[in-house]
Amino acid sequence: MTISMWDSWSSTVLEGSNYVPGKNKLLVLYDLNGDNKPDLTGQVIFVSNRSLDLFVKASDGNLIGQATHTTPSSVAVQVCSPLFDLERIPPTVRVAFESVNRRHRDRMPNRGWIRLNVL
Repeated sequence: MTISMWDSWSSTVLEGSNYVPGKNKLLVLYDLNGDNKPDLTGQVIFVSNRSLDLFVKASDGNLIGQATHTTPSSVAVQVCSPLFDLERIPPTVRVAFESVNRRHRDRMPNRGWIRLNVL
């Protein structure tokens, strides 16, 4: 999925370390069972001059996916690829994105979820 921001931004805005975000965050919220609550939270993090990565902590272990700063104002995130490492892959996944810039939070979509068919 590609997420477009209002303005251009540098990957270093999301600088952190493996599984530890910096002060600004781009989150991928996963609802795996349809209860409208996030079951997993992925974090897009820029780690020391490398590409952006999607880090997801799960009870099955840590999951990693890719993200790419495709244009000056957008990022493409492989939201489903980390889920293939889960013990049990849900057939339907719902996702939402949230950007956190200090105290300001912006969610996409504003309410509800984006439905994805994984299998």
